[in-house]
Amino acid sequence: MGIGRVKQQGFEMQLKLQGHTVFVHKNFGKSDMDSFETCAWKNFNDQDKRQVVFKFAKQEEIYADMVVQVKGARDFWKVTDTEDIIEDNTFICMEVLVVKINEQGNHTRLNNEGKAVFTGNVYGGVMIDGKNNTQTNTVNVNSDFTEAIDKLLNLIENSSLNPIQKIETKSNVQIIKQLAVLDKSPEVLEVATSKIEAVKEVISMTADMTSLGMVLVPILQAAFGS
Repeated sequence: MGIGRVKQQGFEMQLKLQGHTVFVHKNFGKSDMDSFETCAWKNFNDQDKRQVVFKFAKQEEIYADMVVQVKGARDFWKVTDTEDIIEDNTFICMEVLVVKINEQGNHTRLNNEGKAVFTGNVYGGVMIDGKNNTQTNTVNVNSDFTEAIDKLLNLIENSSLNPIQKIETKSNVQIIKQLAVLDKSPEVLEVATSKIEAVKEVISMTADMTSLGMVLVPILQAAFGS
């Protein structure tokens, strides 16, 4: 089996594990808006963890300025570019790069201009344009991260690891979960990186965890901006 087919099968497994039903809207917000339903994996670009990308198993009719929406979600993602991923003459997936917009079609993330970006749900007002202000906000951890944690714990529990290895690895995953709700200080990032690498090492050396576990690791890393 060629490397292209191996990667294609790996993506198909990722899609089954983490895929969402999505709507793709043409002429979003206009009277002649037209939509179709398909399946995609929402992830982050390998080179830029701030860049959201939807990955499709088929070469869909999706073009720039169309809008992708996960079924049941209130978030809208405007398409900026698309690319067919081909390796060893085998189609792996279609990647769709997007930016977040609101219902009026305006961009909601301006992080390339040095402006504040809040991820998750912030409860209470956010103070801006002040000096020496102190404020506490409650931020919800990304649902993809929480889902990845739960899947990892289940994967560990049902793996071929011995009881002590299971305890140690699950403990590391729980620590990662707890660190995700803390301010991302250098100390927190250092510990999180260490724990994620420890979990990754166990996954990579355990045959019945590798295929499913390795696709969850980038989600953990993204929670800490790495």
